[in-house]
Amino acid sequence: MAADEPQPGPSSASTSKRGSVFEDSDLELKRLAAENENIPLKELATRVREDENGPKAERARQILGMRWLLTSCERAADTTIAVPRNRVYARYVSMCANERIKPLNPASFGKLVRLMYPEIKTRRLGVRGHSKYHYCGIKLKGDPASPAPKVSQGSASGSEPPPQMNVEDHLHSNSTNNGTRLPIDNFFSSNSILNGHTSTSPSSRPSDISSVARFLQYDIYFPPYDIDEPVAPPKHIILPDISPYAPPDIDLDVAASLAAIYRSHCTSLVECVRYMRLKQFFGLFVSFQGTLTAPVQKLFAEPSIALWIRESDWATYKHMIELLSPLALQVVPAAVMSALRQFSASLTSHISTAFANMPPHVIEAKVEPSAIFSSLLERLLRVNEAAHAAARILVHSPDRTLMRQDWRKYVNCKAIVDREVPCSAAAVQRILEDEIINLLQPQPEGPNQRDATPSPGAEDDESLATTESVLDRWTQFLAQLPHRFPQVSPRLFLLSVGAVASAALRDMTMAGGESFGGWWVVRCWIDEWIAWTAERGGFLRHGEEPPAKSPSLANGHQGVADGAGTNSESELGPDDSGVSLREEVFGNNEDTEKMGTGR
Repeated sequence: MAADEPQPGPSSASTSKRGSVFEDSDLELKRLAAENENIPLKELATRVREDENGPKAERARQILGMRWLLTSCERAADTTIAVPRNRVYARYVSMCANERIKPLNPASFGKLVRLMYPEIKTRRLGVRGHSKYHYCGIKLKGDPASPAPKVSQGSASGSEPPPQMNVEDHLHSNSTNNGTRLPIDNFFSSNSILNGHTSTSPSSRPSDISSVARFLQYDIYFPPYDIDEPVAPPKHIILPDISPYAPPDIDLDVAASLAAIYRSHCTSLVECVRYMRLKQFFGLFVSFQGTLTAPVQKLFAEPSIALWIRESDWATYKHMIELLSPLALQVVPAAVMSALRQFSASLTSHISTAFANMPPHVIEAKVEPSAIFSSLLERLLRVNEAAHAAARILVHSPDRTLMRQDWRKYVNCKAIVDREVPCSAAAVQRILEDEIINLLQPQPEGPNQRDATPSPGAEDDESLATTESVLDRWTQFLAQLPHRFPQVSPRLFLLSVGAVASAALRDMTMAGGESFGGWWVVRCWIDEWIAWTAERGGFLRHGEEPPAKSPSLANGHQGVADGAGTNSESELGPDDSGVSLREEVFGNNEDTEKMGTGR
């Protein structure tokens, strides 16, 4: 009897089945690539945004990636033509950042390259110790053709030609190797970047206080007041150029890859805040590290790059603050307020945990701007809550009347100025005796009501009061106030306002004024609002040239304010939480209740 033929085992059957699945998947991707061959990249990017968290999100990103490859790469007739693998990925990630979508990771993107160009070969080329992977047989459109270096005898690597200095927009040859590098060493002391403050006289600042305390002590700033509507933040995040921070011998393609990946990461963070996808926000810190290849991760951990990380994060948080700023005086759902408060409380600790595997200087670079941003976000939430309470009082005519009467009757303005004000006594006394009273007068209706200032003694007719502008009148007054005392530093101005307000409340309390409770609530909001204005101004001014001192405002306003507002791009797709920071959600339509419209 003949011996039985060997039967295939279960492992070989399983392997065959998996191979069949992969083949089917590749065929499906090729079919989808052919179907979408003529669809513009913009339209495909919009589809990705619309299905960002849906079950087909990954497939939509794959279709976009294949379409981008067909648009941006081309086969080379000469098979010796080669392009660095990370250069292709950097260009793809840069496109994703411009379109505000999350890119595929390097492994998934590499699979698409091999699928769309099956005839190419991947080879490691370059001198020993500086070699890198190249795609041989394709090139990027618009790039000068780079012939693949010949392989040396006795070595698996060849001699790589000098890098093309014009291949990446992220790097500029005039700032990388020409001796005009930033004095990076000046930003580091005892392996710490926290002492590297770029404001004036950083060496004179104490090193034993937190970064938040140091910011509040030295960097707050009142921006110029502009009565016009705030300007929306720019559509795209602009990060600092990485080349001045990179080591002198760094591969330009690796640096460009890090710049593109990090910009895409920062863009995704901003989009999560825009649509209140805060759980997804925290997950991005973990997934970001999965997009870094070994050379890019090595560069990311370089001490000189830490300052670039810090400045890039600061630029990202500035963008977020500009998005969130309008919430200061808008009615915000309680669920959103709670989510933002939890977000503020846990951001810094989450970053420390997510990057625990990185060197201390990287963690420190990321923690400092996040801590200051969290403090500023907490201040914004306090302003919103205080504004609710103040608006309920200021919109009510009997409360305003009683507050005005008690102020006139019990507050000794001259004595307060003598005790509490170190300079400009006459101007402060006029403000206390006349302008505070005028703010409590009803505001007449009319086309110029934003600029209208009622005269003392105006009849308190509730029909004249425009409740929607109650807080607007006060914020306009408070925004102009610091610029009327240009010789006073922001820190001293905040302390002086607090001292004067406390003295007035003491007078009212000791005299038994009935409106003490109302004045206390309004005073709390004033304190929070002025502090928010100064802290926000300093935060947004970071990295910019300090402007000249503002002259005293004769007409009540000057200059152009730091931009704040929401971006109402409708192409960004729906959010998954039911709320977002688009203009149609909070306070910008007729159906939304505006703070201060009723008791």
